[in-house]
Amino acid sequence: MLKPNSSPEKTEQKIVELIMASVGDEIQKYLGISIDEYRRQGYELGYSLQNLKDIHLDPSIRQEFRKAGDPKFLVILGSLAILIILIAAINFMNLSTAQASGRGKEVGIKKVGGSSRRLLVLQFLAESFILSLISMIIAIIFLGAALPSLNNLLNTNLSLDLFARWYVLPFLTGFALLTGILAGGYPAVYLSSFNPYQVLAGCGIKSRGKSTLRRVLVIFQFSISFLLVIGTSIMYRQIKYMIDKDLGFNQERMIVISGAELLGEGYRSFREDIKGLTGVENVVSSSSFPGRNNNHNRYRLEGKNDEPLLCGLTMWITIFLMLTESGCWKEGVLMKLL
Repeated sequence: MLKPNSSPEKTEQKIVELIMASVGDEIQKYLGISIDEYRRQGYELGYSLQNLKDIHLDPSIRQEFRKAGDPKFLVILGSLAILIILIAAINFMNLSTAQASGRGKEVGIKKVGGSSRRLLVLQFLAESFILSLISMIIAIIFLGAALPSLNNLLNTNLSLDLFARWYVLPFLTGFALLTGILAGGYPAVYLSSFNPYQVLAGCGIKSRGKSTLRRVLVIFQFSISFLLVIGTSIMYRQIKYMIDKDLGFNQERMIVISGAELLGEGYRSFREDIKGLTGVENVVSSSSFPGRNNNHNRYRLEGKNDEPLLCGLTMWITIFLMLTESGCWKEGVLMKLL
């Protein structure tokens, strides 16, 4: 939290200058070069400030307390949702124009009765909006019913609270209105353009140009569907590859306990105690494990001596379990360890 009217950029620059002044002797000691030479080689040391609102969707920062979400996945999922909405809108256009002959007499009678084309367009748009609104309500109901299973599948904790923010309901209503206009705009203009005298006289509806447009929409619709099927197939093959790929080590029957360096010298006794548990085959320690970045940063208060933390490395204990009927699973040792 900065003081009022403070500049984040200037504050960040001061922090960088402070770090550079503090670590110059360390770089000279361990690398044999000055801090200026170190920087000329393209290296930088320091801290950068991050806006609190940017933490959730900024994956560029390493060593976060919790892995941040990546905005590109929101773009991908949002694009898929828009494509699906677009397919549904095109499908609605095609069905509406294909059923034009069934509503031709309705349009003709209303026009003869004094209705203007503008009122007819508003009527068809209102019908489209009502259908879109009903569809949205049904989708929300299905989402609420499927959300527990979805959270279990994705290991998330999503919730559906329409009243959590004041803008949620207006946004959903506006989105339903936009979808209704998108899907019903062309059919409304097309249906309201009928000549009442030709329709009521039974001369039929000339739709050569409109038929061509419907063909284009159908081709576009199926093209999007084809791309979605291909994309889904590729994603499925990638996920299957990650699941079936041989990692080069056996990851089954294994527990990883982090933070064991806090035990200090008592770590060795802790390791021997765990090794003596029924069902534990072996215990080893390492500075990291496959799948985790092996990057360690040390921080301390100025003037304070470092406490011995096992050579300064974060200690991880990996326990190999023999999952037998009489092993740890039955005795509940796993729960106690976690």
